[in-house]
Amino acid sequence: MLTEDALVAELSFGFWTRLLDSQYENWRLPPRQRLWPELLSQVFPNSAGEERSRAAFYARFSEIRMIRNRVFHHERILHLADPALYDRIVEAIGWMHADVAAMLASQDRPRFLSLYKAGPQPWIDRVATWAADPETLNDR
Repeated sequence: MLTEDALVAELSFGFWTRLLDSQYENWRLPPRQRLWPELLSQVFPNSAGEERSRAAFYARFSEIRMIRNRVFHHERILHLADPALYDRIVEAIGWMHADVAAMLASQDRPRFLSLYKAGPQPWIDRVATWAADPETLNDR
């Protein structure tokens, strides 16, 4: 059975990002027929004045989508991933849900920083060890 929750879950991140496109801010349409800027305060209730624009949201979520797509297609992101990117992603989440962003900042950010500071060598070593003995991967 198709429910609202199931429908929302099946829509891609690209779909949601494209909803922030300028075509949905068409000023020639009556206000009740356009998404933006009318819905900005409802969709992004925790965003501040200057950053509360459809264009700013579109830019940020397009950046996040690009990173997400690279990860899911197993492409290199080492040159893109850094604490500033992490913070921009958490900030974007915070625009929608402040509690989730606060949890990520306090619980997940230290782990991210630890992994980032360690660099790729631990992972290179882990792959080398695994190649010699695949069972060692299960020991960690």
